[in-house]
Amino acid sequence: MLPHMTTPNTARDLDVIRAALGERKLNFLGVSYGTYLGAVYGTLFPSHVRRMVVDSVVNPAKDNIWYQANLNQDIAFQTRWEDWKTWVAKNDATYHIGDTPAKVEKAWLTLRAAARKNPIGGVVGPAELIGFFQSAPYYDSMWAPIARTWSDYRGGDTQALIDAAAPDLSDTAGNASSEKRQRGLHGRRVRGRQVAHQLAEVGPRQHPAAPGQPVHDVGQRLDEPALRDLAGQAADPAGRPYRKGPAPGAHRAVHT
Repeated sequence: MLPHMTTPNTARDLDVIRAALGERKLNFLGVSYGTYLGAVYGTLFPSHVRRMVVDSVVNPAKDNIWYQANLNQDIAFQTRWEDWKTWVAKNDATYHIGDTPAKVEKAWLTLRAAARKNPIGGVVGPAELIGFFQSAPYYDSMWAPIARTWSDYRGGDTQALIDAAAPDLSDTAGNASSEKRQRGLHGRRVRGRQVAHQLAEVGPRQHPAAPGQPVHDVGQRLDEPALRDLAGQAADPAGRPYRKGPAPGAHRAVHT
């Protein structure tokens, strides 16, 4: 099945849905990966697009999709991690984690080291902590909840962090796959000082996959009025690898 689970095939499935609904053309809203799916769909079926809106555009260059894109994405994750640490430090009167970004980083490393030696509640180790804490650089709306959970843990409420970060122990197959992936990178356990490095190692895409049949000139065949590029927020780590400006090549690949 895996060789058939491709973006072009997903776009073809989308066109089957369009036809089943009896629509000559579709309207499409794509965010992050959805921008690439939309561009591929518009490339394969340009006459079937009525209006297309894309936000947080992925650079569709062949040398970027997908391995390099995920490495570049970590640049933005690291930037937003630094922003979050600064915010936590400024609000130390509320959270009591550290009054400087350096102290917050030290507290984070201490937490991970302790969880590596003795998993919190027997179920939360370094990988689970990353899975929980990575929402801070991903979503601004998670800054306060994650800081509060961490603060409560430091204040003695261990259960708060366990409830937030522990895996679903009933998902035995998924947990086994996750453990295998986390240990599989060059035969090492997950290590690293920077969150970006840690995310790169524990994420689901460690190595470039063998490419399938490429769709050439992604986005180039869309009529200009059919596509409106909203370009995501400058600090969105999922949609762009740098803090300011559009993803490199995005506007060369999709017309505005």
